[in-house]
Amino acid sequence: MLKSVLAILVLLGSPAAAQEKVAEYRSGGVNFKVPVPPGYCLPKESQFDALRAAAAGDNRNVTHLALLACNIAADGSIPEYILFKTPDEVVNATLELGQFLAEAGAAFESPAMAELLASGKLNKESEASISKALGSKIDLSGGVRPLGKDERCAYMGGTMQVQRAAIAYKISVGTCMTVVAGRLMTINWYGPDKGAAGVAASLAASKRLAVSIRGAPAP
Repeated sequence: MLKSVLAILVLLGSPAAAQEKVAEYRSGGVNFKVPVPPGYCLPKESQFDALRAAAAGDNRNVTHLALLACNIAADGSIPEYILFKTPDEVVNATLELGQFLAEAGAAFESPAMAELLASGKLNKESEASISKALGSKIDLSGGVRPLGKDERCAYMGGTMQVQRAAIAYKISVGTCMTVVAGRLMTINWYGPDKGAAGVAASLAASKRLAVSIRGAPAP
């Protein structure tokens, strides 16, 4: 996942960038801009190593951008953050939103999707890759599942429990999969665990960000 790491290094820039109101990234020959939500910041220099490791641990996606809660919990957990990703195999593919949403809806209802979710394979893959990247064991429980679609997003969401050494916490996950300027983008919003309400809030927040992204071909 070298390109994931390089993308983060290019995007994060200097610590002063944390004060910017708009974050920028590039994917598949398109330049993207997205407003930074209130309470979130671009990562600090001291957080680069952990983010690079996390990006390297995801062998399915290119990580374009990370936004973290400006106030980090005293125990070192980071339950509030946003990741912008694209599946590795379609980074340079040109897609149309309506067609993507139709195909995503069909995939959500397929037996193959049900089998994959029931198998726990995604959690096991994530545990193995992230643990290897961070150099310590990570345990994940819970998980995300398809939650339908609308005119903008195909949604996945759920509640995850993260265990690393003595640190354990739960997070709500809301993912909007969408197409912006012809490129597939997944906006993954991780927030405080508040049961179904927390998942719903994360889904709504990820859609707001999806709507706010602007993309234009790179010169």
